[in-house]
Amino acid sequence: MKQYFSITLISAALALSACGQDSADNSVLAEGVATNGYTEYENERFGFLIGYAGSRFTLQDAPQNNDGRVLDGPEGSTLRVFGTNNALGLTFDEQIARASDSLSEILTQTRRDDSWYVEARDHDGQWVALKLIHAGPQRLVTARFTAAGEASDALRETGRIAVHSLQVRNDS
Repeated sequence: MKQYFSITLISAALALSACGQDSADNSVLAEGVATNGYTEYENERFGFLIGYAGSRFTLQDAPQNNDGRVLDGPEGSTLRVFGTNNALGLTFDEQIARASDSLSEILTQTRRDDSWYVEARDHDGQWVALKLIHAGPQRLVTARFTAAGEASDALRETGRIAVHSLQVRNDS
């Protein structure tokens, strides 16, 4: 699986160019991807993987409920990746609509049966890359990169690559 993820991450980089109460931290840093300085973060509770530029992001401490992680990036940027349980029984379209509420200007978006990717500005003028994966009727996985509206193209590309790399493990 890690080899597949590494190949997928590399492919994404080339294509783009640039509510539980469980206090145990079941997330792990997967065996690092040596290519291009990318590191994998794997969350066992929600069964997802994401690759990020290890030299550009710093992991914050794991939250108590182990739903994901927040990574601090350069120039005040932030990468958040997390899973949620669909306690409200929302359809994927309804989940997309809820995520869209925080966005003011959609710049580009791609919709597939089980995923949605968007680049947008939020209501504060920040640039956002966001990906949702509908990982089953009761599970949603989200990656959201946020940077200043005037962030450099290189920083935006770093965020795009990370967000695009989000995937759900097949065995989850």
